[in-house]
Amino acid sequence: MNISISDKQLYWFIIVLPIVMILFGLTLYLMFSAQKSNQGVFDGVYERVIEARLLYSPSCLAYEDSNGRVYTGLVDLKKINDPTFQRCIPVESSTDVAVRIYITYKQNGQKTAYSLSTSNWNSKTNQRKTTGATYPINVYGAGPGSIKFIYRY
Repeated sequence: MNISISDKQLYWFIIVLPIVMILFGLTLYLMFSAQKSNQGVFDGVYERVIEARLLYSPSCLAYEDSNGRVYTGLVDLKKINDPTFQRCIPVESSTDVAVRIYITYKQNGQKTAYSLSTSNWNSKTNQRKTTGATYPINVYGAGPGSIKFIYRY
């Protein structure tokens, strides 16, 4: 059988071109669906940074001994106050995330609780609330407790 140029063109147009278009469309679909599924990977990163800064930084709530050693997860009772909290989570504009923490611990069998919030907390009363994580902590000079983070966007 002798194939002319028009038969080759027909072969490419009817068989190969649709297959190439289907493969191209499938590739685009897979690329965009993979990109869509990765959008949630970075959700909550900002919140984890705030939590890490408060719990692990010696200029925030982490206990630091006289030699300069920082004990992560050990909260200094003297640092649980509003000025320290405001310095650790500065609010630069009204659009910044508002943060509130609840610290509870037992000292001599008596439960003690503190609530600290950023300066923009009350201005975001109608905003969406998200509860962050609750972590177990030890309060230096007191004992075991927990810290809970709440965010308003």
